[in-house]
Amino acid sequence: MDDFLKSKKRILLMDSGSYNTFGGSVKGIALMYGYLSRLGTYDIDLLGDFSKMGLHNSIGANEVFAGGRHSAGDYYRMIARRFFFKGRLIETYSPGFFKRDYDLVVLNSRMDVPIIDEYKKAHPNTKTIYIDRANIITNNAYALRKSLLLGFAYVLRESIPKALGRSREASSTSFLGSLGTVYICHLMRRWLDTYISILPELGHAARFFKRRTRVAHVGLAIGAEYVRLKGFAKSYLGGVYIGRLDERQKRVAFMIRGIREAIDAHPELSGSELLRVVGDGPDSGHYRKLAHALGLDKNIRFFGHMAGDGLVKMYNDSGFYVSASEWESPGRAFVEAMACGIPVLLNDRNNAVVSGNMKERMVKDGKNGMVYRYDDAGDFANKFYAMYSNTGALERMGRRAEEFAKRNFSLDKQNRMYAEEIKRALGARTAQRK
Repeated sequence: MDDFLKSKKRILLMDSGSYNTFGGSVKGIALMYGYLSRLGTYDIDLLGDFSKMGLHNSIGANEVFAGGRHSAGDYYRMIARRFFFKGRLIETYSPGFFKRDYDLVVLNSRMDVPIIDEYKKAHPNTKTIYIDRANIITNNAYALRKSLLLGFAYVLRESIPKALGRSREASSTSFLGSLGTVYICHLMRRWLDTYISILPELGHAARFFKRRTRVAHVGLAIGAEYVRLKGFAKSYLGGVYIGRLDERQKRVAFMIRGIREAIDAHPELSGSELLRVVGDGPDSGHYRKLAHALGLDKNIRFFGHMAGDGLVKMYNDSGFYVSASEWESPGRAFVEAMACGIPVLLNDRNNAVVSGNMKERMVKDGKNGMVYRYDDAGDFANKFYAMYSNTGALERMGRRAEEFAKRNFSLDKQNRMYAEEIKRALGARTAQRK
């Protein structure tokens, strides 16, 4: 293996979803790119829009897609065509991309899978690693137990009744997303060499991939810039949400309605700023209109995308972080917030296991944050008010959150483990060549 790695290998790190909206996985790839670049062992390309991370050498959307864009709608159309017609999708893409020859491709988003499924037809020897930042195998474990068609049947049975009772923002896209995820998991099973989970529970993935694919755990980590700023005086004690504005997963509309419910229960909050929403995405305009329609212009502020020192200051200047996501695994923003010394308010679906003993979860209720029942607006409003109205408790939980983040999310350890998995995958290719 060592002799093989003396020559530079060509690697592609990709997050095609970033062409549509900026998400936490882009930060993870940027950290990996920086570490691997310093090793000097690899020739690395980036596929995605990494300009917001200060990386401007990435492959543009027009170099990959015939239409020069890659939205969620494009993703659904690609996997539908692949499923129904079983044909090549080369006309969907720009031909030049498929002439690039990589030793290894690292996928970071389910939106990458149809692209590499097509790419593998021209480059069958290219090794592949999928970093499951959304915990898609475990979240769809029951649908993936048997065949693809039985998996679809399970999604139909489980999703349609729920979709009928859900808000219009989330129902159809979550349903389509579940069907699409089941299909792309089956696509990956045909050619994936290494599956990496950022959660320690690997049983579902091992059963799904069987012996064809290596299954490994590499925990989440964040950049060293996320710290409690010394001597920083807060000007705001409300909640902050930082992330992608996409109702399919993040459910910011639920938070907005929850703020309305909290004010109705506690009228003294009516003139206060309660929630800051930081980020951009396809549903940004809808969220602003919803907040206005509910009379929350004074209570909710929208800031758009932030990065660098401004983002670290935003965390430090807030009372606590707020999430309503349908799934996280765990959310990178949760750890960033804790590292900056603020606790987290999340729901019981997102309170992920973060240690190997399967007991320690992201938030211990009342210790380093609070946990409310998923999709329970009343419980969300009550927990939000409990955190907002008790500055002493916020400070105590913030200190514990900071300690928790430092103890569990080592960037050095993560970088070393990713580098080892890449070396292992490339070494496996060497064995096949001999």
